[in-house]
Amino acid sequence: MTTAETASGSCLCGRITYALASTPLLTGICHCTHCQKQSGSAFSVNLVVKRADLAISGEMASFADRGESGAEIYRRFCAACGSPILTESSNGSDIVFLKAGTLDDKRSIAPTIQIWCQSAQPWCSKTLELESFDRNLPS
Repeated sequence: MTTAETASGSCLCGRITYALASTPLLTGICHCTHCQKQSGSAFSVNLVVKRADLAISGEMASFADRGESGAEIYRRFCAACGSPILTESSNGSDIVFLKAGTLDDKRSIAPTIQIWCQSAQPWCSKTLELESFDRNLPS
């Protein structure tokens, strides 16, 4: 890792790689049903990062989704191995949601919030010591 990078990562097969040049704005757990299906798990762990600080190599495939909030979002993934890489809003926001499981070094992942807790699997503890929201983050 160069001094300009704070983190790097890739998809499972390595065709998509990335370097992140800043510390994530936050790390959160999303319990929405779309993240459950997309991740194949009970939730998705995402790093909220500035788009301008993320350099991606390789061509990602895309799926246009409408999240539980009703907003159109794009789920970007590796077409070869299927690894989800990031999710971004259709509103042109300057932030993206990077999938924490794609990081090369996951030791620094420490979620600080969880959202869409109303959709959490009943066996997932909602008693984690994280700030929690029943739906999206407040505007």
